[in-house]
Amino acid sequence: MRATFASRPAPARGPAETETAEPLAPRLPQASLRALRFGPPRVAETQIRAKTAHPLRANTLTLFTNTDLGAGHASHVAEPSVAKNGQYVFETYNWGAAVSTNGGSSFQFINPRTTFPRKYGGFCCDQLALYDPSRTLWLWVLQYGDDSGGSNAIRLAVARGDSALAAGRFRYLDFTPQQIGASTGVSYDQPKIALSNNYVYLSIATYNSSSRFVNSAVLRIPLDALASSGTVRYARFTTSTFSPGLAQGATSTMYFAGHASATTLRLFAWPERVGAGGVTRTDLTVRADPGNRQFSCPRTGGSATSDWCMGSHNGTSISHDTRINAGWVDRGTIGFTWDAPQGTGGLGSFPFPYVHGVRIRESTKTVIDEPVLWSSRFAYQYAAIAANSAGDLGGTVMYGGGSQFENCAVLVHDASTTGSFFEVATAETSSADPLRRASGDYLTARPDPGRAGGWIGTCYAVRGSGQNRDVHPYFLAFGR
Repeated sequence: MRATFASRPAPARGPAETETAEPLAPRLPQASLRALRFGPPRVAETQIRAKTAHPLRANTLTLFTNTDLGAGHASHVAEPSVAKNGQYVFETYNWGAAVSTNGGSSFQFINPRTTFPRKYGGFCCDQLALYDPSRTLWLWVLQYGDDSGGSNAIRLAVARGDSALAAGRFRYLDFTPQQIGASTGVSYDQPKIALSNNYVYLSIATYNSSSRFVNSAVLRIPLDALASSGTVRYARFTTSTFSPGLAQGATSTMYFAGHASATTLRLFAWPERVGAGGVTRTDLTVRADPGNRQFSCPRTGGSATSDWCMGSHNGTSISHDTRINAGWVDRGTIGFTWDAPQGTGGLGSFPFPYVHGVRIRESTKTVIDEPVLWSSRFAYQYAAIAANSAGDLGGTVMYGGGSQFENCAVLVHDASTTGSFFEVATAETSSADPLRRASGDYLTARPDPGRAGGWIGTCYAVRGSGQNRDVHPYFLAFGR
C-alpha cells in the first residue's frame, strides 16, 4: 500500500469551535502545577480475584505533575492522549490539542480543525499522541468525519524534532479503507497506536454505512519512511476480530489482541521480519465476564446523566463494550486489559463495572493470571497501563458511581504493592455529572522518558453546573 505526504506550515491558533451535541466555550486552557504526596487512599479495592478486599497504601505514590488543561475543548467523551520528550509535552483530547515546552506546567492550545486542510467530512475526534525517540518523531493521529459518500480517513501527522512540534510544522498521511479495497461508504473508526523498533502500528475498526462493524485493520508503517518525505509504503493485516489492542513496549515483534468470544482472547504476533502473511494467532481461554452487557454505574442521588459507564454514539446512549483498552509487553510478559460490566461471571460477582486483565507468558503464549481492578462501592473504567523503565506497571483509570462522581485515579503494580494486584490513588475529582450518559473512550499511560521508574498519563474531571458543565483534561506525571 502507498500513501503520500502532504505538508502544512505552523498552525493557526484560535478559539474553540462548537459541536452540535455539546457546545464548547471559547476559552483557552488554564494550567497549574502541583507536587504533592497522596493522603489516605480514596480507592480501596483491587485484587487478582474477586473474593476479599485488601486496603491499599496509596500514600506511597507521588503525583509529580498534575496540570489542568482547562475547559472548553473537550467532549464528555474526552479521549485524552499524551506524548513527552524532555520538557516537551504534546496532549490531545477529543476536539483539542496542546503543547507544553516546560514539562507540562503550562500548555498552548492548538486547534486541530485549522491546523490541517479540511477534507472528507472535516476533522472529527479520536486523536492520539505518541513520540518515537529513535527518530525524534512526534506522531499525531486524527480521525476525520464521513464525506457525502460515507467515506473518511485516519490522518497520521508527523513533526520531526521538538522545535517542529513547538512551531506546529507537521507533515501528514491520510489512510482510507478504500486504499485497502473497501467499497465507498466504508469508514475507519477507533484508531489505536503503538511502536516497535522500526515501525508504527495503527489498529483501526471499519464500519459500513449502516454503522455495522466490517473488520479491523492493523497498518504497519516504517518509521524511517516517516522520518523522510514522499511516498510511504505500508503493510496491512485484516481480521474479523473487533478492535484489537496493541502492546506498548514492543521491540522486534508487535503483539495485539481482541475477543473472539466471551471466553477466548485472540492474540496476534507480527514479527518485524515478516509481512502481513506472517502474522500468527493464538487463542487463549480467559474467564467469562458477566453476560449482562449493559454497563451501569449511576451516582446515588445524581442526575439521569450520572451513569457515565454507558457508551454513546452520535449523542445516543448505548451499551459500552469490552474492546481492549490497554496493552503492553515487557520482560517476557504480555498484558491486556478491557472493561467488563457488573454481574456474575467467571471471576465472581461484581456490583459495578470493573477492569479485567490478562497476563501472558511471551515465550509459550500461555495465560499467567487474570488480574482485575474492582470495587464494591463504585466502577472502574478505561484503564490505561504501561510498563516503565524498571518493568513495573502504572497507569490511569476513571472511577465513580455509587456515592462518587466520575473521578480520576493513578494505579501502580510493582514490588512494593502488597495485598492486591494494583495500588490505586485518587488524582482528580469531579464536582458534577456529565451532560449525557457517556464517558471514555480511552485514557493514555506511557513510561516517563524524563524520570526513571515514572509514568505520564491522562485523565479528566467534570465541573460546573447546568448546561455549563465542562470537562477538564489533565496531564499527570507520577511514580514512587
